[in-house]
Amino acid sequence: MRSNLPLVFSLLLALALATVGCKEKANKDAPANAAPAKAAETKQSVAPEAKVEAATPPGPGETKDTTANNKEASKPVNDEAAVATITKPFFYSVTGPEGESGYLLGTMHLGVDAATELPKIVWDALAESKSLTIEANITDIKVAMGLMLPPGQNLRDILGEETWSLLVEKLGESTAKRLLPMKPAAAASAIAIQGIKMTVPMDLALFGRADETGKTIHYLEDAEFQLAMLDKVMTVDTIREMLTNTEATDMKTMLQTYRAGDAEALLKEMEDASALGENGEEKLEALLYDRNENWIPKLEELFGQKQAFVAVGAAHLIGPRSVVALLSAKGYSIQRVAE
Repeated sequence: MRSNLPLVFSLLLALALATVGCKEKANKDAPANAAPAKAAETKQSVAPEAKVEAATPPGPGETKDTTANNKEASKPVNDEAAVATITKPFFYSVTGPEGESGYLLGTMHLGVDAATELPKIVWDALAESKSLTIEANITDIKVAMGLMLPPGQNLRDILGEETWSLLVEKLGESTAKRLLPMKPAAAASAIAIQGIKMTVPMDLALFGRADETGKTIHYLEDAEFQLAMLDKVMTVDTIREMLTNTEATDMKTMLQTYRAGDAEALLKEMEDASALGENGEEKLEALLYDRNENWIPKLEELFGQKQAFVAVGAAHLIGPRSVVALLSAKGYSIQRVAE
């Protein structure tokens, strides 16, 4: 059975190496009507005052015409030449027992070009929503800084010579050397994303779109929480498993499954925790199921404010212990939306 490793924490690993690079790529490649996202203060609260400033401030002596900008940004990102390749996204409408409402979108954090691959129905739903919620503020510099080792330590010593040699063989000596001052999570990132097309993270594309239209931005977790989780899960044996088990990092197959919209196949990708190394089941609990449960009170509050758009990794929305299942057990009606 194929491993769930890339699906469960592709965003967390991608941040190890791609935070700065993806911000630069977003500025260059984002659709003309979706301004690049700025860094915003990480919020774990879902308070309404979490709205970020507009992403494109006026220049000296200019007055920003927000009405014109919002009108332009309200156009679907892919409404002209581009044709969406994902015809059945992991996208759900949410209706609560007390009139709560909103949407859930399952994302694949890297390897999917949201601007051209997500269908118009998703962008239209975001346009009509009042807020966007994502897992974490992926522009937070604390993430990149938190992945650096303390002075005097290096990755080679932590991994040991045998595993370090495997890493050099896998990534090449120059890439491996750049990882020397970084924690094991950085190595996991480099391994996991090898060979896939580097795209603007889907979360960042959604963020930029919502920011441009003045929506409130919420985060389910802060940088400190995610970094602590990575430190717990990304052990030397996890890196060794990724380097010796080719199925542990089969991101291309995972992306094909996601694009096909096959929930059953995607669920199978999650069932084997062996690629996480020792205590894999315990690590999977921390990475996926514990977080699902922790998010439910926050999501109920968000949907209670109505017209909330929530985007989290697709792994969190499928299966008997998913966010969808947990909300359904509380009386929410959740329907998958298709074109």
